[in-house]
Amino acid sequence: MSKQPVGNDYPEATRKVDRSVLGFFSITERILLVIISLLTMLAVALELIHFAEAGRVRLADLLLLFIYLEVIGMVYAYYATHSVPVTLPVLIAITGITRLIILKAKKPSPASCFLRPVRCCYWRCHWRF
Repeated sequence: MSKQPVGNDYPEATRKVDRSVLGFFSITERILLVIISLLTMLAVALELIHFAEAGRVRLADLLLLFIYLEVIGMVYAYYATHSVPVTLPVLIAITGITRLIILKAKKPSPASCFLRPVRCCYWRCHWRF
């Protein structure tokens, strides 16, 4: 049995099913975006409470808040335009890596924060055959 082009003979029942499935996905997507936003804002509130209890704010903590801000911005951008600019996930990744470097370093200095990734990349590229 060969498939024939449907053309304009697409059954109305199939169109209704397609519309309902797409509507379900659209509603699910929006609900999940709202849940992600609410959980991100809850995480920000918990961090602010932690700052108040600790009595200090470190650079790594500020970078974590910046990551939360970027996540909220990414959810906003996706909710508004149904697309995510490439720069937002890249900024989140760069901020996360920077935070990780700062947390892992015993005494972070600007030179060591810059030279550690450079040195790592050099050795990986140098020993590749």
